[in-house]
Amino acid sequence: RVRWADQFHMMPVEWPVADGGNGHWYGLLRTESFTWSQVKAEAEALGGYLATVTSQAEDEFIESLLLSDEVKPLAFVRSEADIDVGPWTGGFQRPGSLEPVGGYRWITSEAFVHPGWLDGQPSLVESFGVVVYTGHPTTADGIGWSEHPFEPNNTGAHAIPSSALVEFEPAGD
Repeated sequence: RVRWADQFHMMPVEWPVADGGNGHWYGLLRTESFTWSQVKAEAEALGGYLATVTSQAEDEFIESLLLSDEVKPLAFVRSEADIDVGPWTGGFQRPGSLEPVGGYRWITSEAFVHPGWLDGQPSLVESFGVVVYTGHPTTADGIGWSEHPFEPNNTGAHAIPSSALVEFEPAGD
């Protein structure tokens, strides 16, 4: 039997309602899966889902977790293009959507109203992609969202993420 502590780079942390949060928990799942669909299934098997980021405040909370000294080296992998590719999220572009920004959704069907894109993103010219955190977490440039292939090929900027941001709702939600 696999323990949760063996599956997470960062055990789930609550974003308390008393602090302006939603009461949900966020963990950084360690993964060796190569596709977004595989990682999505892993998150669901644990009782959660790939995180949805629906407000500036939620994005700031998540970024503070990802940029902590303990988590940062575990959350990001360096691509051949010298970009740090971070965790998978629950954002995706539906097949057949107009490029570059059309058709983005959260896996929970929540509105895609807070796009935290980095400058120049989304930029993928393929028919659809997913949202990952990327950037330069060790510099003043910081991190944000980038479009990434559902099945990255580990070349150029398309490194395979080694982690996934998993969101858990409190019991009874």
